[in-house]
Amino acid sequence: MTNPSYRVKKKNEDMYRSLIITVFILLQIVLFAQEETQDYHYHLPQSNTLSLGVGVPSTTQIAVKFLGLVNQDAKATPQFTLKYEYAVNKNIGIGVYGGYYTGETENISLPSIQLDSILNDPGTLIDNLFGGNDKGTSSTYRVSVLTIGAQLTYHLYRFEKLDTYTTIRGGYNIVTVKENGAKNNDFVGAQVPQFEYFAGAGLRYYFTSHLAVYGEVGNSILSPIHVNLGGTYRF
Repeated sequence: MTNPSYRVKKKNEDMYRSLIITVFILLQIVLFAQEETQDYHYHLPQSNTLSLGVGVPSTTQIAVKFLGLVNQDAKATPQFTLKYEYAVNKNIGIGVYGGYYTGETENISLPSIQLDSILNDPGTLIDNLFGGNDKGTSSTYRVSVLTIGAQLTYHLYRFEKLDTYTTIRGGYNIVTVKENGAKNNDFVGAQVPQFEYFAGAGLRYYFTSHLAVYGEVGNSILSPIHVNLGGTYRF
């Protein structure tokens, strides 16, 4: 015959177990409801975003200048950017970014055969005397700029279903200069700012909870009005 105290103990254990299961289910329902009602169009705390974009500086005011070459500012490509951001809270995001662009001169004809060119490459003299290729009489100059830096973003909620924000970025430029063609004695090098910055405002629209498009406009060292357009993946 079963002990009455055992039956009471067993009944209490079952009641506690049922209560724990009920509380757990209720918590899951509440959390699920919160996730369903959360508006994904905005900056979500503790989320991560990865953005790929194209920045358009003014090619007539590009920061790169080639020294020793008259009227030879660079014609630049767009600045390609890759940005990572972590959402500290509903307003603030911090992250890192990288950028890359190139600037290049047109083909520059040298005014005469230069002594250094002949000493370094005797073929230059032969090319000029007997009508060889143009390598001995002209050059082009190309600079490649890789930027790495950090960013700080403050997100606002002024427009419905749009993630609006202001941002500031600062980075360090790693510069590579290449001379193609004959050596030019007058060429000193390229002047590129050692540090880069961007300060501006942006809009981002999430058409799903993970994918978005964005646009930014502001001031940078590349151009007084710098536009950056691209896409974002949130995870």
